[in-house]
Amino acid sequence: MAKSTEAIHSERPFALKLINALGRFANRLGICLPSLKEESLLNRACKKTGLNDFGDDGFRAGLNALILSLKNDAKLNQMGRILAYTQ
Repeated sequence: MAKSTEAIHSERPFALKLINALGRFANRLGICLPSLKEESLLNRACKKTGLNDFGDDGFRAGLNALILSLKNDAKLNQMGRILAYTQ
C-alpha cells in the first residue's frame, strides 16, 4: 500500500522542510530562486564547465520545452528547483 502524501512529508528532514518553507515564502514575495530561465541555465552551464560554445541552437527548443514542463507540470518545491538548476 502506498504511503499518503502527509506521511511522506512528515518523514522529510527538518532542513529540507525549512528550505521548502523558505522557498514558498520567497515565492509569495515574487522571488523565484534559483531561476529556471534559459539564460540562467546556460550561464550556469558555462560557469560549471568553463565552456561557452553550445554549437547549433537546435537544442534550445528542447531546453525551453523542459523549462516549461518544470514550471507547469512538475510542481517543484524549492529543493526540486535547486536540484533542477544544479543538473
